[in-house]
Amino acid sequence: METVKKEESSNVVENDVKKEMNESSLKRVKIENGTEMELPKQEESLKRIKSENDTNQVGNEETNSEKQEQVIHECRVVEYSERSIAVFGPTFVIKDDLKEIGAKYNGWLQDKGNKRPGWILSKKKKQDVIKLLESSGAKLKEAVAKAAERKAKSESTSKSAKSESYVQTETKIDKYRLVSYSERACAVLGDTRPIKDKLKDLNGRFNPRLTINGKSEAGWIFGKKRIAALEELLKSST
Repeated sequence: METVKKEESSNVVENDVKKEMNESSLKRVKIENGTEMELPKQEESLKRIKSENDTNQVGNEETNSEKQEQVIHECRVVEYSERSIAVFGPTFVIKDDLKEIGAKYNGWLQDKGNKRPGWILSKKKKQDVIKLLESSGAKLKEAVAKAAERKAKSESTSKSAKSESYVQTETKIDKYRLVSYSERACAVLGDTRPIKDKLKDLNGRFNPRLTINGKSEAGWIFGKKRIAALEELLKSST
């Protein structure tokens, strides 16, 4: 009986020892270089290695992306995916030629983080695209020159329109001022309370914030066709 109890006690001790050894082994692991490291430190090291690998991978992808672009006569041929390429640039002058080799127009292609119009087609057609662009150099250069000319003309017209703003002129009739407010409107300023009903009869609208030569003033605004009737009304009201 005593022998059985000793054996049971020995088994319990042995199991406790094995459990402690297993727990200890879980806390210490081996990594590739053969050195031992506690589990938390190993996890931290693995995270750092993974982060470095991810950074290197992104860098390689960016480098590869730069290498996968070819510029021919203001047009860019980009390896869009594993199976397709995209063409960006002033391609409207060769759109029919692009269609003939299987290109499809898409107004929302992704290009360096932005969405822009372009042509998409199979990567197998890359050499056909390159040959087309190289043989269409004169057309593409002319298209770029015309686009630049239109842009410059548009900017010049816009600047000219801004510089040629309307010049307001006014005529004083006794205590009233009749102002040529814009190309389509005129205004009456002054103490118009005695004639406000007559001004309303001429379809006038009171505005407390008319801009007269850069200053804000209260007055009545009318269509330019009322200017003769207003002159007569103001003269008769003096």
